[in-house]
Amino acid sequence: MNVLFVSYFYPPDKAVGRIRPSSFCKYLAENDVNVFLLTSNRNVCINNEDISSKTSITPICSKRPKLREIGYKTKILVLLELFKLDQLLFFPDIYFQWIKSALREAQEKLSDIKLDAIIATAPPYSSIIIGYKLAKEFNVPLVLDYRDPWSGNPFIKFPFSLGKRRVKKIEKKIAESADLIVTVGEECAKLISKSIDIPLDSIKIVYNGFSLDTIPTTFSKKGENKFVISYFGNFYLLQKKTMQHFFFGLGKFIKENRIDSDELVFQYAGNTSRKVLKRMLKRANISLDYFSDLGYLSKEELFNAIDRSHIVIDVVPKKTEYMLHTKVYDYASANSHILLVGEKGEIDKLCFKIEQKFSQVTEKVDEISAKLENLWALWKKGKLEYGCNREKLSFFSRKNQSRIFAELLFERFKK
Repeated sequence: MNVLFVSYFYPPDKAVGRIRPSSFCKYLAENDVNVFLLTSNRNVCINNEDISSKTSITPICSKRPKLREIGYKTKILVLLELFKLDQLLFFPDIYFQWIKSALREAQEKLSDIKLDAIIATAPPYSSIIIGYKLAKEFNVPLVLDYRDPWSGNPFIKFPFSLGKRRVKKIEKKIAESADLIVTVGEECAKLISKSIDIPLDSIKIVYNGFSLDTIPTTFSKKGENKFVISYFGNFYLLQKKTMQHFFFGLGKFIKENRIDSDELVFQYAGNTSRKVLKRMLKRANISLDYFSDLGYLSKEELFNAIDRSHIVIDVVPKKTEYMLHTKVYDYASANSHILLVGEKGEIDKLCFKIEQKFSQVTEKVDEISAKLENLWALWKKGKLEYGCNREKLSFFSRKNQSRIFAELLFERFKK
């Protein structure tokens, strides 16, 4: 079986978008599928020993456009995005220059190869255009892999309704021509289905998952003298707003229950500016005596810190309900009790599926304070519950999700 996998990002790229295509390609190659990888990262082709010597992955590297890099360096692209003009000037996205070079490389390198399927993973959505054009040219089935919605993406802003209708029309045409559509979760599937009016059950779910090899197998006893609340990772703009609501709720809980700093600590590890973080705590009238800066942690240190925590926080601002943060798998892997602050969505669905111990509140300060008081009381009595069903968690490993993806391909295309 020969498949062409179209992915702008691929290791050694640092972008998060590299992980899913890398997992899929490696698993397919390990199961006797010849994978031709069309990517913009020339380093894959130059330093391809790991790919070519161990697996049947053949990289086809096209030229990576410089427009995005130059645009951000000169701040021009930031201004265009601010005024929603990027969607007007660049179709389907800022990576549009990749389309021409990718098509040329694929046509040259694959002219004598009989392909059984073409897989295009997006974003960037230029990959979808490339996959569609090549599927038509080579007359082979097309598989669309949405890591994020396209026209249904709540974070893509169009300056005019005509522009959005144009994108919807093109996306719908491509989606209806596809032989298989997969995406990362139920909420993402709903956004895609609603935006381009295709049946929800025509979209298959293959989760991003996590690395089963790195998770801890033993846990330590939780501390009994100090209530440890932790957040790990970065605050983006929307997350920052929701975290500020959490801090207001935490400050209210501390004040009303007269909790001393030797009884409770909020600890943080990640890249967020400490100046910003301390300013947020100050706004909530939380003394820095309650704050512990863990700095930057290795994976092992992260799991140990989660394991020692009584409550770990994740936030789900409006418009992000379809997202499933990688940190949730880290939390679940390390014997935690998760407190979700914000909207219901993909994360709480996962928690139910793996029987994760978790609590959930909206952004209302009074509700957050009351929930913390309830969790504090359970901890004091030794009745606060932690952990998940490890067997059900293992279903979401990257290897298993890659296997599910491969089975979908084999069912439809293997002869």
